[in-house]
Amino acid sequence: MTKKKKTRAKRKTATEMLAETNAKAKALEEKIAMTQVMDNPQVLVFKALLEDLTKQTIEYQKGFGNGPQSFETRRLTHQLWVDEINAQRAYAEVALDNIGNQRDYLKTEIASLAREIVNGLNGPKLDELCVVITQNIPALDEAAVTAAKTLLDAATATRQEHTLQKKMSKKTKKAT
Repeated sequence: MTKKKKTRAKRKTATEMLAETNAKAKALEEKIAMTQVMDNPQVLVFKALLEDLTKQTIEYQKGFGNGPQSFETRRLTHQLWVDEINAQRAYAEVALDNIGNQRDYLKTEIASLAREIVNGLNGPKLDELCVVITQNIPALDEAAVTAAKTLLDAATATRQEHTLQKKMSKKTKKAT
């Protein structure tokens, strides 16, 4: 094995060291001068303005992030609310249509039954008429009610899941 010779760094000459020291001193003097200038009242006005603009920039940039207050998350949250409200409306319309048919039938039959009672109908004939009225109450459109309820439940579940996801920390989201 051959040993490598250690090479020493060349020593700097006094002129080189003086030049480096002078350069450091000059940089330090410039830094001190800049610090002193920054305390000037005219410069402070512009520094305050810059600070306000920086704060505004940060505030406006928040909406473009991925967090729960980002524009996209807030838009999606509101869209899910609108979807749920539309599903509630559709469910209510189906239910009201069905209930309306039953109510119209019962109003007519109650008026008819009352006239029959006034005309002297009683006993077994009255009981038989009541049974017929009960049997003829229009049935609910179970398929339409069930379909509307299913859509409502799905919209509610989607919105609730989004709300939970929005509240989760990034660490928890990565784990799931």
